[in-house]
Amino acid sequence: MYCRRELDSEESISDEIKPYREIFLGNIMGVVLRNRKKDDPHVVFQIISEDDEYWFLSTNSSSSHWLEDYRQVLAEVDRWCNENCEPDMYKEIQCGWKFKTLE
Repeated sequence: MYCRRELDSEESISDEIKPYREIFLGNIMGVVLRNRKKDDPHVVFQIISEDDEYWFLSTNSSSSHWLEDYRQVLAEVDRWCNENCEPDMYKEIQCGWKFKTLE
């Protein structure tokens, strides 16, 4: 599986994406994790896309060519949340994840 956690030195990222808590990058798509609000530990994610070594917020549609990349990156995000976040529980049902610390 190809998924990295840092930008390469020749890559840049849109200011719209900053700040984020964690980043997961595939070949042409990625995911950033952030707090839902400043004082809220709930984890939200945004899908980002890459073109010519520039990362930006993804549009609502993508090429089906990206499906395998999406699958791999989202699997890595899921693994990371399981290891590094706390379940967000409501009425004994998990409704996502919470960061363990606010940032």
